[in-house]
Amino acid sequence: MNIRRNGSSKSEENPQIFSESAKRAMTRKEYESQAYVERRVRLFRQRAGHGVTADEAIQTIRAIRREILFPPGKNWPKREAAQRSIERFAAEELILKIADNMDEDPIRIAYEYWSWLDDMHVEGNTGKCWAFVCDMKNAIEDIVELMRVM
Repeated sequence: MNIRRNGSSKSEENPQIFSESAKRAMTRKEYESQAYVERRVRLFRQRAGHGVTADEAIQTIRAIRREILFPPGKNWPKREAAQRSIERFAAEELILKIADNMDEDPIRIAYEYWSWLDDMHVEGNTGKCWAFVCDMKNAIEDIVELMRVM
C-alpha cells in the first residue's frame, strides 16, 4: 500500500524510497524518517557545494575524534567526562557504519543513524531525551557540520 497525495502514488515520485520490489509497505513513521534524511542530505550538499566520499568521511571523522573529541582528562567533572566518552563512541560507531557501507553516501548514513537515535528516544514516550542519546545525536550533528566545512 503506497501513501497517496494529490492522486499520485509516491512510488512514481520517488522510486528510491518506494520501490515496487519492496517486500512490505513502508509505515508512515518510516516514510517520515526517510523524508527527513533526504532533506538533510540535500541541505548538506547545498551548503557544502560538494559531496563526501566514504574514505574522506572516515578520515575526517578520525581527525575530529583525534583532534577535537580527544579522551577526557582524569580531572574532568563526571558529567563532562561521560559526555565526551559518548561523543567518542558515536564517532566510532559512525566510522563503523560508513566502513560497512562504502558504496553509500556517508552523509546519508550519518543522518539515518541520527534519525534512528531520534526514533529510539521518542519511543520511550518519556518526553525527555536520555542524556546518552542526546549526546550521541549532538555529536553526529557536530561531526556532519565539521565535515561540511573541512
